[in-house]
Amino acid sequence: MHSNSKLPDIPIISIMAGNPGSGKSTLLNSLAGRVRFRSGVSIGEGMTTAIQIGNGPDGKLYGDTPGLDDIVIRAQAAAEINTILRSYSAIKLCFVITLEAGRIKPADKATIEVILDALPPPLTNMFSIIINQVDKRLFATLQNPATMQRLLVGLNGKHVTEYIDIVPLDNSAFNEDNRLLSNAADLRATMEKMPIVRYSVEEVKDIKHDMLTEIQENFAVQLEAIKHANKEEVDRMAAEHKNAVERAKADAEKMKVDFEARMDRMNEGHQQQLAALQERVDAANGGGLFGFIGRVLDTFLPFRI
Repeated sequence: MHSNSKLPDIPIISIMAGNPGSGKSTLLNSLAGRVRFRSGVSIGEGMTTAIQIGNGPDGKLYGDTPGLDDIVIRAQAAAEINTILRSYSAIKLCFVITLEAGRIKPADKATIEVILDALPPPLTNMFSIIINQVDKRLFATLQNPATMQRLLVGLNGKHVTEYIDIVPLDNSAFNEDNRLLSNAADLRATMEKMPIVRYSVEEVKDIKHDMLTEIQENFAVQLEAIKHANKEEVDRMAAEHKNAVERAKADAEKMKVDFEARMDRMNEGHQQQLAALQERVDAANGGGLFGFIGRVLDTFLPFRI
């Protein structure tokens, strides 16, 4: 998996993944400029039970996915997400989450982990996270680097990204079905800077939705440890997290360079094969252009002397 800009252009889809109530459908409708994605939450399960795909006014492609936290349709939701991941080999993958009392929800963390586990590595800085519906007070608090770092200790773990954005609460759209954000300009700017990931669809594995409960429980324990840790412990965890992020970035960059080098060698070999094949074709055709002219004359003037 990589984001090599040298590769040929193919259709790119921006996929938003998130659990019921995260507001991803509202974000997508705002990007599309009109209501194209069903939003809202029904009793016991999310409104979105199948992938939804639509174009924005600029022709860009967007996809909405069902939430894995819906126990009743979890297997179906996983299959739907697998379908969209295996249908496009160039994506912008964005996870939409909300905070609960300023903390990450175990269900959101589990959703991020199982979906990313299904994609081929390296995954560092290859996906984005939007922390949605953040009220003014919490938004201001998260501007403090120390507070944000504490949040990231829990958010970034097995998979790491620096593409994390905060979307303030929009009261005009909050708790309203099928509404648009009053100002989507910042959201569009956020989507523009998100990384484009290219991969082979054959490498996408099945989402292990049956692991969600276990991952949620493990993460809940980690969150409690962070919640009750004193400043020194949090500083230590933050330092360990920062080092882990740097190591992951370095490893991912090396994997990317190695992958691109292999692709360059393969492309070079492919070009040589094409050139050799063209030479054989030209020889068989009697020398390229003149052979082509001769064949035309043979066709239309078969009795010429």
